Amino acid sequence: MWVIVLTSLATLAAFIPTDSLRLGQTNIILPETGKKSALGTWSWGNRLLYGYSNERDEAIIATYLEARRNGICMFDTGDSYGTGGLQGNAERLLREGEERFKIVEDFYSAPPAIFIAKIAVYPWLLSADSYYQKILQSRERLGFGEGEADNANHFIPSMHWSPRNYAPWQVKPILEGLATAFEEGLCSGIGVSNLGPNELLICADFFQKRDVPIAANQIQCSLVSNFEADVEGALAVGLDIGVDTLGYSCLGLGVLGGNRPGGLRGSFFEALQGDPGGKILLEEVRKIGEENGVPTTVVAIAWVRKRGLIPLFGARGVTQLKENIADFDFVLGIDAEERLEKCRKKLTKMAVRNAFMTQ
Repeated sequence: MWVIVLTSLATLAAFIPTDSLRLGQTNIILPETGKKSALGTWSWGNRLLYGYSNERDEAIIATYLEARRNGICMFDTGDSYGTGGLQGNAERLLREGEERFKIVEDFYSAPPAIFIAKIAVYPWLLSADSYYQKILQSRERLGFGEGEADNANHFIPSMHWSPRNYAPWQVKPILEGLATAFEEGLCSGIGVSNLGPNELLICADFFQKRDVPIAANQIQCSLVSNFEADVEGALAVGLDIGVDTLGYSCLGLGVLGGNRPGGLRGSFFEALQGDPGGKILLEEVRKIGEENGVPTTVVAIAWVRKRGLIPLFGARGVTQLKENIADFDFVLGIDAEERLEKCRKKLTKMAVRNAFMTQ
């Protein structure tokens, strides 16, 4: 197992951002709402969990436009976001949404969009160039021109997961592919996902030596996931080295919205309802929402934000989006936070841990 060494923190200290609205170690300055939420697009092509069909495209594009109108400028996507032949579908819809936004909205007064594109670490990508080519393909689907400086928006290619646990020899080529994309002026920085504290330090040390800034590390984080085991250590290292942490699935695949989601996600909702601790937690989230006049989703998102992460939630309809962003400024009070913590610690059934999460 890799060991965290304090000397690495000293080496990386030069990267710590001085602007609280800066995105990680990059030079991207976010608007005031930019660090309060990010919109995920996993459902924009996933048939298995979300029942996607092309008939939803207009509603999804309308969701994108509404997000941009409300100051959300950070969007998470991935080349694997789309079942089967729909690979890259979310990237396609983001491009179409942004093209529409440029036409129908006051585009030039809006903050630049930031597309964090997770590039899947498939086992056959054994060279830096093979991964670099996947980055180029993702960039093209998102509609970017030749160089990052020539575009109004920002492209952040991100390692979807680390192969450290099963193919450690693949790690360096993946990191080199990402570094090359930045060095060739194709992105504003790079991202990582599902990295624990040790692996985050190892990656940060590699990129620091090549002057490549890391924007963010993405980790699953919600009231129904294991914060102490999966998030706490990586979040602390991120704060030390100036890397933001995005908490994805912060609504627990939709179960924290208060209603049973469709498809396979519904089975998790039923499992929580069958767990005495889970049922109590869901009821407490609902009560706190009612007491404060906000939807349950806002309460769940506020809990993630209170932990120091940027909440990353999904939406593929305007109504759903409006519910999730009903109050950007809602902050959990001390009493509400203590109530949620007491309930959370009674859980016996939690969200499934990401299989690729590293130490």
